[in-house]
Amino acid sequence: MPIHTRPRVTQDKILTFQLQPMPADTVTENRVSAGWLLSEMDKASGRRAHEYIYAGDKAHQGRAVTVGIDAMVFKKPLFVGDLVKIFTEVARQGRSSVTIKTEVWADRRSARGVEMVTEGLFTFVAIDAQRKPVEILTNNNAQNPVLVPPGAGRKAGAVVSQSLTPLGNAALVLTPDQRNTNALGDIFGGWLLSRMDDAASGFATQIAGGHRVANVALDAMTFHKPVLVGDEVTFYTQLSRLGKTSVSVNIEAWARRSGTGLHEKVTEGLFTYVAVDNALKPVPIGASPAP
Repeated sequence: MPIHTRPRVTQDKILTFQLQPMPADTVTENRVSAGWLLSEMDKASGRRAHEYIYAGDKAHQGRAVTVGIDAMVFKKPLFVGDLVKIFTEVARQGRSSVTIKTEVWADRRSARGVEMVTEGLFTFVAIDAQRKPVEILTNNNAQNPVLVPPGAGRKAGAVVSQSLTPLGNAALVLTPDQRNTNALGDIFGGWLLSRMDDAASGFATQIAGGHRVANVALDAMTFHKPVLVGDEVTFYTQLSRLGKTSVSVNIEAWARRSGTGLHEKVTEGLFTYVAVDNALKPVPIGASPAP
């Protein structure tokens, strides 16, 4: 049956990226990894934030860094063969920050239509060459209205840890290189998001007794510090909530700084997964997975 839903495109909401996932981007049976999708959303949101900041103050070249992600909901899976369309819109602006509302739509070739896959709010801070926050000079830009009031978006119950030591167990240890950097020379935020999903989904699969899991939400993602080339990054996972079919995982990324050995938290978030069967239907976590 054809899908008749269409994205609402306005003067402010624009098509920023259009791309197709490859088989290498999948987790199983042509289903695309949520980590790949998060990475591409961060790229698209970052591009829109750069353009918005640059329009008001070219002196700082539109430099911006990701500082948080709110209200991320995964509505539908993506598959190889889908044409992915990422739309962005300026949602709100603070003194030095801008929040981008980002939607992902999939053109289902086999179904002859498009449908929304996911949406979320990405927040960036404008910075100077020394990575210090600077004021965004676009507060009165009539073409970029505030769509989301300050404080909206973050889900109730999403808690950001203030611990000075890692919480949970080490699930993944990686050392990023030059291939993973952004224009500022820092490790690209999308790389971190993708690796966090890898670690969290692996942990959720264990908790779900071997069932496949699908990412359904991302809450309270906060980026504290940049990751640099050569840092050893360890991802720690801990069970937050266990439901009938769902698993929520707290995940923290800590960097051991190359040269100094300093160990500090760089980002953290709460990922929620649902256990699914071979047809991607939710199943009770206590049930035995099909062979």
